[in-house]
Amino acid sequence: MADDLVVTNTVRIPRAELDVSFSTSGGPGGQHANRNATRVDLRLDLQRSSAFSPAQRARVIERLGPELRVAAD
Repeated sequence: MADDLVVTNTVRIPRAELDVSFSTSGGPGGQHANRNATRVDLRLDLQRSSAFSPAQRARVIERLGPELRVAAD
């Protein structure tokens, strides 16, 4: 699919399996702080993802745990 996240030639994560949320970033600024939603959180349930073969899933979960979580702000 066009919305899939291509990781390798054999691993494509369906967009529907990615949980993306936006929020305000923390940090200094007081009342004049940036109030825009500039923080992004991305989550992927590795145990339920259809993107991996059973062997790939076991290897990824062993290294990363049952959920992959990435944040950027």
